[in-house]
Amino acid sequence: MKAWGVQWHSKNRLDGDMRHLLWSPLFHTRREARLYIDEKFGYIRRRIDLRVEPHGWRMPRAVRVVAALAGEEKCPACGGTGTLGKDPIDWRCKTCGGTGKAALAGEKP
Repeated sequence: MKAWGVQWHSKNRLDGDMRHLLWSPLFHTRREARLYIDEKFGYIRRRIDLRVEPHGWRMPRAVRVVAALAGEEKCPACGGTGTLGKDPIDWRCKTCGGTGKAALAGEKP
C-alpha cells in the first residue's frame, strides 16, 4: 500500500542529523499529511528555542511510504508462499528461501 507519512527531523551536536518515520497516522494524499503536520507540529516553526541547541528540532516532512502487512505472501522468485516479518527485508520463502530454486529434500530453505 502506498501512502504518505510524517518524517520527524532534528539536528544537533549530540545526536547529529536524526530522521525517523512516525508510523501513525498514514495519509492518502500529501496535502492531508502536510495539513496534519501544520496542525500537530506547527508550533515548532514559531519556537526558536526548540529549533536551536540542545533540541535542534526541525519541521517534520511529508514523505511517500510503502506499507506491507505481515503474513503470507507470494514469492517473486518461485511463486511459493513465505512469511513476511516486521521488516520486508526479513521475508523468507518457505519453498526456495528466496533463491528461486526449490529446496532439496531434507534441506531447509
